[in-house]
Amino acid sequence: MKNVQKTLSILLNWNPALSKNFRLNEFFDSETAIVNGIVNCPPTYTKLEIVLKNLTVLAEILQLVREIRRKPIYVTSGYRCNELNDAVFGKLGSQHRYGRAVDVTAHDFDELVKDFEFLDLSKKINFIVYPERRYIHIQLRPNIGYHFPEKKPLSKNSNNN
Repeated sequence: MKNVQKTLSILLNWNPALSKNFRLNEFFDSETAIVNGIVNCPPTYTKLEIVLKNLTVLAEILQLVREIRRKPIYVTSGYRCNELNDAVFGKLGSQHRYGRAVDVTAHDFDELVKDFEFLDLSKKINFIVYPERRYIHIQLRPNIGYHFPEKKPLSKNSNNN
């Protein structure tokens, strides 16, 4: 885990662009993680690679919306490790834990909602509007992006030592 944290730290310091207007840090930054001393990092290199691929897909979708709007969109929550997800009272099956979901807002929130409703992105994403908290939860559809490898159940004959 320490090596994965070090790799992610290097990436975050480098802060590469995932699209023209969205950078990696936007999808990992978390005030809750800072306040609670949580290292918001996937546990393995394989999961880090999958999270980065998913975040890139999300950034490309957000970029499309931003270019049509010609106004900024702000990421309020991106990737969440399990500990951070628990700290923000996220759902156990939250897609934020896999880099498959992001929450966004804008200064002109009502217009942002209309833009998402107008654009037909339903083949790539599902979205839920939270008007009282002024953010949109965006989640990749199951057939889009990448998934973590499934854990294989132990067979009766496997050696558990």
